[in-house]
This record gives sequence, structure tokens and C-alpha cells, in this order.
Amino acid sequence: EDNTTQGYEPSERTHLLSDTVNNSPALRRTNSDNISADCHPSLPSKKDDQNALCRLVQNTAINMIDVGAMDSHNLEHQECDVRIKLYSQRLQQQWSNLQNTSKMPKGILKDVPKPELLLSLRVQADDTLQINSAIEKVHIALKNFKIEHKEAIVVP
Repeated sequence: EDNTTQGYEPSERTHLLSDTVNNSPALRRTNSDNISADCHPSLPSKKDDQNALCRLVQNTAINMIDVGAMDSHNLEHQECDVRIKLYSQRLQQQWSNLQNTSKMPKGILKDVPKPELLLSLRVQADDTLQINSAIEKVHIALKNFKIEHKEAIVVP
């Protein structure tokens, strides 16, 4: 698709960012040699880790979206209403398609032969205890999950 034609109207399939945003002065494109030179390779045994970190920093800088450099595309109120109605209709169609599926029990793969046989078997008490134990361990681990703030991720 050529988005530069005069009769072009944005739709839900339109890319949100154009190439001009990627060429923003806020985005710094450098080669890996410059990035590697900026990083401190003080420990030769960690050179691979350092290079990987440098590549990660470079990719983050390249893929950063400079919101200030973006052109704002404002939709008129009427256009928004039309799109809301269109999206609502499409969503309702998809929802009705989901509601009309067979009443097979959920949580079983479609390619399992004779799911009725598997569903009729009782779950062993040991299996239930093992599953509950695993869930408790995950719950405890999630409760103890902490994020240590080091520096700002989004820079104005």
C-alpha cells in the first residue's frame, strides 16, 4: 500500500507510525562499533555480556517512539462516531460467532481423540494436591515479586 497518495484515508489497518518518526532526531542510529566503544569493556571475560547489553541499548534507542516528533492526526467527532459504530458491529459479529460454537467443555484441545472419555475420568486426589501445591508456590512467588527502580524508563 502506498500511504502517500492524496486520496488516502487512515483506517484501523493504517500504521500508526510513519518512517518520518523513525528518522526523528531523538532517535540515535549508530553502528555497533560506536556502541561498543561507548561501553566499558573493563573485564574481558564479560565481553560477550557487554556486547549483548550494548546491542540491547542500541535496539532500544532505535525502536524508541518520540511522541513529541509525531504529527497528531485528529479525527472529527463524526468520524469517531462512525468508527465506533463500525467497530462495535464487528465486535458483536465476532462475539456472536464465539457464542455459537459447540458446547464442548472448555480447556481441552480440539485434536484430542474422544474427549468425552478423558472428561469422564475422575481426577486423582494426589494430582489435585500436586496442582494445588504448585499453585500455592506460584502465588507465594508472585506475592514476593518486587521491582527495584533504578532509573527512568521513559525520558521526556
